[in-house]
Amino acid sequence: MLNLDDLLLYEAKHAIRSLNKEYCEISTIKIIEKITGTKYKPSTSNIGLSGFLSIHQKELGIQYLNMQLVTIDEQPISTTIWRLV
Repeated sequence: MLNLDDLLLYEAKHAIRSLNKEYCEISTIKIIEKITGTKYKPSTSNIGLSGFLSIHQKELGIQYLNMQLVTIDEQPISTTIWRLV
């Protein structure tokens, strides 16, 4: 049985591969949307997931690129942008 970290790592890897195949920008918000299958809502927080992704960069094959400000539902939201390595 997988623990929560292993399960999240598996889902994040799958989401990153899927975004890469679709030639999409890899951002924490896009990863959340891929994992949940729903549109990101500003009321949710991606701070924990960004930290998790940062800790597991090597395992996920990603590297921090920058922070980007996006507007969702007329609210400015910061999201981390990642690149494949």
